[in-house]
Amino acid sequence: MTKLTPAQAYALQVKADRRAAAAERRSGSIKTDNDRITAMYPTVAKKPAPTKAITRVRWSNGELDLLIELYLRHVDPSSGSVNRRAIFNQFAVAYPKRCENAVDMGISQIKGLDDWYAGVGLHGHSDLLAKKLAAVDANRFPTGLNMLLSELV
Repeated sequence: MTKLTPAQAYALQVKADRRAAAAERRSGSIKTDNDRITAMYPTVAKKPAPTKAITRVRWSNGELDLLIELYLRHVDPSSGSVNRRAIFNQFAVAYPKRCENAVDMGISQIKGLDDWYAGVGLHGHSDLLAKKLAAVDANRFPTGLNMLLSELV
């Protein structure tokens, strides 16, 4: 057997240490940097998922028809005022499961489509609501091509 120089002996020792470390990593007995970081900074416990998913409740035809009827009855287009309380109270008699905020959003959508309304309403609206309003009064509640043409003029 030949005698190794100190540099050769050191190189063999480093190689053996690397093989041993690789074997430990494969067996899972050695901690990686990620394990050390996780141990040093434990994560915050996540909030449990809600048991009941919150879903959007779609408006029925009857609800939309009543909302449109109440809006037309309680709006003053020239001043831009709407008696929201009266609309909600009358709406709640027929549909008590709808909250006041939902009814208010529906009123705001109608305002956004109402050409006679002096104020500003929501820009987003359902297609069904727009069709129902156009069926009531196409000049006051333009949709589709009529809406584009009125914006150009």
